[in-house]
Amino acid sequence: MRSLENIYLEIGKRIRQQRKAHGLTREEFAEKLSTTMQYISRLERAKNKVSIEYLYRIADALACSIYTLMPATQLPQRKFISEELIYQLNHCSLKQ
Repeated sequence: MRSLENIYLEIGKRIRQQRKAHGLTREEFAEKLSTTMQYISRLERAKNKVSIEYLYRIADALACSIYTLMPATQLPQRKFISEELIYQLNHCSLKQ
């Protein structure tokens, strides 16, 4: 499981990537969001924790989905073949 700190670091990294992909400086981006360049810098470095509400504002300013800015969840690994099926295969005869 990811730590909360790592999640915020990943969100900050994705904000920075999207901002740069749109050719925006921190100052230009801050202006679009009516905030300061320092605040954008702190979000991108995960020094400030972004709220979901503000993340929606950022996504809107970058014309992207909020999911573009959020890291994917890590799904638990599933065993493809169940233990019961493995047991049955290991204990059957060639005729079965």
